[in-house]
Amino acid sequence: MQAHAQTLGGFFRTVAGMAEWELKASARLDRREALEALARDAWPNWAALTPGTRYLRLCRDRPGLVAAGRVFAQGIAARFAQRLLPPATTVRQLALQPAPQSDSGELVGRFALLVPLAGASALAQGMQQLAEEASADGIALSLSGPWPPFSFRPDLPRPSLPAGG
Repeated sequence: MQAHAQTLGGFFRTVAGMAEWELKASARLDRREALEALARDAWPNWAALTPGTRYLRLCRDRPGLVAAGRVFAQGIAARFAQRLLPPATTVRQLALQPAPQSDSGELVGRFALLVPLAGASALAQGMQQLAEEASADGIALSLSGPWPPFSFRPDLPRPSLPAGG
C-alpha cells in the first residue's frame, strides 16, 4: 500500500462524490432491413438487381454484411457514449463480453461513465434523448448503475511471490 499511496490517493480524490454507470448498446445486425441497408451502401448496382438476385446475394454475403454492420454499430455506440459528456466527466470503453443474443440484439458497445452523484438526473434525461435517437439507427441503449467506480481504478503492478511460496 505504501508503494502505491500516491496513486491510490489520487484515485480516491478523483472518484470522491462520483459513481460509475454502465451504458450498453445492442443492435439487431441479423434483421433483413439492416442487412438490406448495408447492402445498398456496399453494392453500387443495388437498384438494378431483381428482388430474387438481391435475396440470393444477401444470403451469400450475410457474414460480411453482419461484420460491416457490427463495425458501423460500434462506431455509432461510441459516439452516443461520448455525447453523455457532461454529465459524465469520463467515458471509458469496456471490453465486450460474449453474451447470448437478446431481444435487443447483439452487444456492440459497453462503456463506463464516471458521473458526479448530483448528476444522476441529468444523466437520465440525456440518456432518454439518446435512446430515442439510437433507436432510429437500430441501436438499443440501456443504462445501469450507480455502481462503485471500479472501472476507473488505477492499474497497479501485482507483487511477485517468493519462489516456492
